[in-house]
Amino acid sequence: MTEHTISVVIPIYSPETSLELLLGELNEYRETRFSRNGTPYRVDEVILVIDSDIQEVNGFLKEIQLMYSFVRVIWLSRNFGQHAATIAGMSSSTSDWIVSMDEDGEHNPIYISDLLDEAISSKSQLVYGVPTNASSHGVLRDLSSKLTKNIASTLLGISYAKNFQSYRIILGSMGRSVSAFSGVGVYLDVALSWIIRKSSTVPVELRRSQNLKSSYTTIKLLSHFARLLVSSGTRILRFITYTGISLSVLGIVGVILIAYTRLFQDKVPQGWASLAVIEIFASGLLLSFVGLIAEYVGLIATAAIGKPLFIIVDDPNSGPMYRNDSDSKSNE
Repeated sequence: MTEHTISVVIPIYSPETSLELLLGELNEYRETRFSRNGTPYRVDEVILVIDSDIQEVNGFLKEIQLMYSFVRVIWLSRNFGQHAATIAGMSSSTSDWIVSMDEDGEHNPIYISDLLDEAISSKSQLVYGVPTNASSHGVLRDLSSKLTKNIASTLLGISYAKNFQSYRIILGSMGRSVSAFSGVGVYLDVALSWIIRKSSTVPVELRRSQNLKSSYTTIKLLSHFARLLVSSGTRILRFITYTGISLSVLGIVGVILIAYTRLFQDKVPQGWASLAVIEIFASGLLLSFVGLIAEYVGLIATAAIGKPLFIIVDDPNSGPMYRNDSDSKSNE
């Protein structure tokens, strides 16, 4: 039976003690193992994508690479975001399958074999690890995440949007293809939905994260949600059009009712307070739609001027800018 090789992609934003523990666990999967269904597999490489400008992480990563030869480090020129960093890691992978995981240790490597079994048995090119328990990032973030996925599933027509998770296994050729067409501001799971024929899920249990504070602020989460809407195509624009038509029809019906009441029942229509509330609501809805359309225009503009999704660079702490510093240290 042919052995399946796996590349594990982990976007790194800040140095965490849990990362070293996670790599120690993945090191045990370097030798060939057999899944529950008898499929031979092994972790061929772990790709750490540095998506930050934190300088102190460099020494930590050098120690990691000396400790684990299968770890590859990819530096991005600046912070591009988790989705772009994951795509950068996938584009640099070489294995049959790609597993994406978070750096905080919530994702347990023991489920890699379950993800692989599900992908092979159901002939799915993409399998998500769907948590059976709450994450350690807080109730508010979990609720907002579920709400976002429900909106994407219902409003945008992405049937499996409720299953979107950062713990996933992707057919290697599919994962590497994503970087070929993904533009700036892309939402990775939406981009995968454009090319994936079939996806599936596997239940997983999240571990308690060592990272007590999430790097996602409220502003970042709102931006994350906007990117999901904008990168999902033009269906949301059609929803805006239908909403506008519906409000216009309601306005016409209201005018007819008011005119009928005044002309045939000789009554002066009351309810200016409710009309004011409706006007405020409609104005707020209109401004929200205008802002969403502006997001589309901005995305088109940034793509037109050539803004990259990500840029992979050499280790920024060992380039020509640091050459004199290293020479002086060696002379000492």
